[in-house]
Amino acid sequence: MKRGNLFLICFLAFSVFISCSKSEESDVISTVNVPEYKPLFWNDGKGEATIQSRHNCYAYACNVVFKDKSVFGATPGKASGITLPEVFSAADVVNAAKADGLVKLEGTAEPQVGWTKVALFLELQDGNTDGTKAIDFHWYRRDKDGYWSNKGGESPARNTDTNGNKVSDPRRDNSNTKHTYFVCFMAVKSSSKQGEGKTRIK
Repeated sequence: MKRGNLFLICFLAFSVFISCSKSEESDVISTVNVPEYKPLFWNDGKGEATIQSRHNCYAYACNVVFKDKSVFGATPGKASGITLPEVFSAADVVNAAKADGLVKLEGTAEPQVGWTKVALFLELQDGNTDGTKAIDFHWYRRDKDGYWSNKGGESPARNTDTNGNKVSDPRRDNSNTKHTYFVCFMAVKSSSKQGEGKTRIK
């Protein structure tokens, strides 16, 4: 066999291997370091020192519990020196979350192994429809069982809609009546242990 033909065969075989590897990676949903839904951990009642009162949707999505019990809530970008304005855009929140270490996922892409998929929604200012003027954000996280859960402010964490059905797609969660503008899916470096996510937020 001629050297040129041998090279061409090897190149084609390698290309097929790489193509198959990429498609397998994009099709696999990893549960490594993805937390389970454990409402008893997060829903310990209201009070100054409780996990429920001190951790909002962003902290919950990132699976982070603050050791400093004087800290209440978390905002994208704050740990990275970014302050969101009173009225902000979808891009503002995405960029602030990226500064904290989150990664934006394109389309139906899945996170790399060891990361958790989260979803960002906004409450828009009256009259705005394109996500350029928002007044609040809200985050969901996909748990190890493949369903989505969220925690609004001081409210308890939940993984069901108003009908009591587990949330398989946060974009169709009928319990979310305020933060209805879907921005994107992102990925966060988390942990299988509750409250021990690896992303630095505040």
